[in-house]
Amino acid sequence: MPQTIFPITTVGLGQAAGLVDLSPYLPSDATGAILLVYNNSAGVRAYMIRMNGSADNRVGDMSGSCQCWAMIGCDANQRIFISNPSAFPSKIGFGLVGYTKAGVTFNTNAPLISGGVGAVWTMQDLSALIPSNAIGVIIEIFGIAGNALGVRQNGSGDNRVSVTSNEHNTFSCIVGCDALQRIEIYGGGWFFLTGYITEGATFYLNAVNITPVGVGAYEVLPPLPQYSVMGFVEVNSTGRYALLKNGGVAPGYRNAGLHPWAVVECDENWLMQGIRELIGGSFFLTGYGTYMPPTVQTDPATEIT
Repeated sequence: MPQTIFPITTVGLGQAAGLVDLSPYLPSDATGAILLVYNNSAGVRAYMIRMNGSADNRVGDMSGSCQCWAMIGCDANQRIFISNPSAFPSKIGFGLVGYTKAGVTFNTNAPLISGGVGAVWTMQDLSALIPSNAIGVIIEIFGIAGNALGVRQNGSGDNRVSVTSNEHNTFSCIVGCDALQRIEIYGGGWFFLTGYITEGATFYLNAVNITPVGVGAYEVLPPLPQYSVMGFVEVNSTGRYALLKNGGVAPGYRNAGLHPWAVVECDENWLMQGIRELIGGSFFLTGYGTYMPPTVQTDPATEIT
C-alpha cells in the first residue's frame, strides 16, 4: 500500500488570504494540503478555503478562540485559495501540517451531498460521485448554528452529534465509507464532498475511544497501529483541547467549537498526545494514514534476512 498522506513540520502561514502558493513546502505531485485553522481572538471570524480554480464560495464563521483542521485540494502548481475577511494579526490564522499524493483525490468544486437532514441518521449513497475502490471520504461541513451534526461510516454504531455554534467551527471531516461507498449523516447543515481516498489509509467502522484519562494536562494517547503516519481524530467537546505528535510542539490550546475532526502526526513509535479542558470532552480515532514498511530482504548467499 503506497503512502498517500504525509505529515510535515508545521509551516505557519499566518493570516493567509487570496491565492496562496504552497510550492515551497509541497512536492510537485501533491494533490492536496492539510491545514490547521485557528481563531486567536474572542470574536467570531469568517474564512473560506477552496482549491484554486474552484467556484466554491462558502465563507462561514468560526467561533472565538476555536481551532479545526482542513483538507483541501491544490492545483498543479500547489496553490490553494483562502478568503480571510479578518486577515490581520491575532484573528484567523493557518498552519500547513501535511499534504496528500495520488490515492487522495479532491474535487475542484465540491458537490453538495446532503443538506438539512434533521435529527436522524440518514444513509448517503456516494457511489455516483466516488469510485468503487474508495475507502474514505473528506467532507466540508457547513453547519447551521444551534443544530446537531454527525458523520459516520454506514453501519456504524457511533452516535456523536454535538451541536455547532457557527458554520465553520468544523471544516473537514474524514471518515470511512462502506464497500458500496455509503456513509451516514446526521443533523442540520450542509455537507459537501471535498474528496475521497482510495489507498494509504485505514478506517474503523466504529471509532476507537482515545480520550485522555484526566483533564488540563497533556497525556500520551494509545498508540496507533504499526506504520501509521497520521491519526484522524473526531473531537467531541465543549471546552478547549489540543492534539499533537508525541514530543512535538503544541499547536495551541483552543476551543473545539463542539465537533471538529483533527488530522494529527504521530511519532516513530506511533504515538500522539492530547489534552482536554473538560471531563465531557472526548477523542475518537476514526482512522489513520499509513506508509509502506521496508521490504525484508534475504541475502541469497547466507539466507539471512
